[in-house]
Amino acid sequence: MGKDELPLHLAADLRDWGDAQVELIQLLLESNGEEQLRKRTRGGSSALNRLIANDKRTPGCLQLLVQNAVASMASKDNALVHQLPVGITLAEVQFLAAAAPGCFGMHNEQGQSPLHLLCTQGRDNARGTNALSMDVFRAVLAYYPAAAGEQDRSGHTVLMELCSRWSNPEAVTLLLKHAPKSIGCTNGKGYNVLHCACNAPEPSLEVLQLLLSRAPTLAAQQTKWLQFPLHLLCANANSTAEQIALVLNAHPDAAVQLDNNDRLPLHFLLECRSRPNLLQCANAMLSVHNEQQRCSTSKGG
Repeated sequence: MGKDELPLHLAADLRDWGDAQVELIQLLLESNGEEQLRKRTRGGSSALNRLIANDKRTPGCLQLLVQNAVASMASKDNALVHQLPVGITLAEVQFLAAAAPGCFGMHNEQGQSPLHLLCTQGRDNARGTNALSMDVFRAVLAYYPAAAGEQDRSGHTVLMELCSRWSNPEAVTLLLKHAPKSIGCTNGKGYNVLHCACNAPEPSLEVLQLLLSRAPTLAAQQTKWLQFPLHLLCANANSTAEQIALVLNAHPDAAVQLDNNDRLPLHFLLECRSRPNLLQCANAMLSVHNEQQRCSTSKGG
């Protein structure tokens, strides 16, 4: 146990303990519970922070701790603005909102709302594990709809965070309904939401199509490193030939554009030698790349 940790902090971290975790927390609260609830570690986390971040906590623990910490729930250091894991349940979200009205509109030091944090946790994958709960997503958005249009201090919107980690067209559509202008935002590094979607762990053809149907010019924008979304999609070993063709056709000129390290999208594609569809993706790239070169030559001649 660290010098700045109290027993309640450690009890909040217990995983898969079942009813024993509830009983232990109850005992600790009965013994100087107020002081233990106020105490924060050097990293700034309270026992409530730690419990909310624990995706293996026992049901009932959160309600027990919140009932003893309603005052701190309404403060600027509210636990929700520091941790809101993907594993949180709809019932817990509703309970927290009832215990501290307005808490979902609070922001942490990075300017992030709980909706931001919900989208930055975890990742989607082909097996569908650790998936984002749409019931929870809708509820958190409904408690503070303005979050959909906000940028944090790094310039990230909730839409960017969502597309960076999750392949969820339904959530993307919902955010665009609440904040349609957010699709045009860029962060401090020049990334737009299409860059983020191309860089996702499991890029989604449906999400890419959705973004390009709303804002085709996204494909023609470059980061501060002069990279188009196509550069990032070609560097992504999980992208498909169909996805590459879609983004490539949205802005064919990107195929012959160098980034600040003099690399074409094709360079990134060929560096991913482990991808099973390398030849298929290369064919899709080269057909457009060669056509662009022919057009450039004919214009120059």
